[in-house]
Amino acid sequence: MDMTTNKKYYKYLLLLLLILPITVHAEAVGENMCSREEIQNVMRFVGYIIMFIKLFVPLIIIGQGVFIFYNGVKAGKEDELKKCVQTLGKKILTGVIIMLLPTIIDVALSTVNDWTNYQGEYETCTECLFHPNNC
Repeated sequence: MDMTTNKKYYKYLLLLLLILPITVHAEAVGENMCSREEIQNVMRFVGYIIMFIKLFVPLIIIGQGVFIFYNGVKAGKEDELKKCVQTLGKKILTGVIIMLLPTIIDVALSTVNDWTNYQGEYETCTECLFHPNNC
């Protein structure tokens, strides 16, 4: 697998990890911050980006998988085909992590929201971020 491709996936994963914790610090910025319209618009926009990523990452992985296997079969070597399977496995694992990360964070935040007294204060932000159509 090409190292630049690995770095590219890690950059996207890091970007996703940097964007998502915005909701964790929502109560520290100001009281009722998430009820402001401009904050909701930003969270809705980021939510649409997350939806876009969750939709197109599997399609990109499928396309790359077809291309990788085509090259492996075209080479006609068993070692090359094994290498292609390992590469595709790594890409699928990265794609699954990217797809499930927002869901895991949403579940974790909703669980924390049930245990705290801040219920409802940042719930609007998380709703706009993880379910932008319902915001």
